Amino acid sequence: MSGPTLGRPKKNAGTDKKTEYKDNADRIAVERAFALAKQKYGLGLITSRLDETTRCSIVLSVIAMNAARICRFLLRLFYDIDISRYKQHEFMLIFIQNNNAGNLVCC
Repeated sequence: MSGPTLGRPKKNAGTDKKTEYKDNADRIAVERAFALAKQKYGLGLITSRLDETTRCSIVLSVIAMNAARICRFLLRLFYDIDISRYKQHEFMLIFIQNNNAGNLVCC
């Protein structure tokens, strides 16, 4: 995040609005990740008193979030590969059927 500029304010505030918009978009993405961690991965339920235990709980929640993201990515990748093989196999069958039908008509 860029924060406020130091020194005298500029006369042209157009560039500042662009930077401000980008900062807000980045901040929203970070806040969305924290909200997801609190709702789905138990980050909002931490009630430990020791600093070390609290840090350990936070790290485990972040690891769980990353593991879930990696699993979703790999499952999507395998699904896409499987579908593309199925479509390629289906295309080959249609191609073979069309060529055989063409040969039978020509003969």
